[in-house]
Amino acid sequence: MRRIDVIGIAAALLGIGALVFGLEQSWGKGLPWGQLSLFVLIVVWVGSYVRRFLTKSMTYHQQLEDYRIAVLKQRWEELTPEEREALEQQAEE
Repeated sequence: MRRIDVIGIAAALLGIGALVFGLEQSWGKGLPWGQLSLFVLIVVWVGSYVRRFLTKSMTYHQQLEDYRIAVLKQRWEELTPEEREALEQQAEE
């Protein structure tokens, strides 16, 4: 998640909180909808983080995988045709 995304989400949360607070004030005292909605939003946000962590679709894991693939491609390109053929034969066996 980029920094601008986090800023946008935080601004949206503040805006929603202000809207709900304003509605509560205009309707009078009642259930704490502002607190409840903020709690639900935070639980959903943390849940999305946990899901990305468990499925390893986070930025760090993707960058690490891209780096590993780049290193393997570079090593493959540095091999001579004879070494490539020998590795292909080993893989087939």
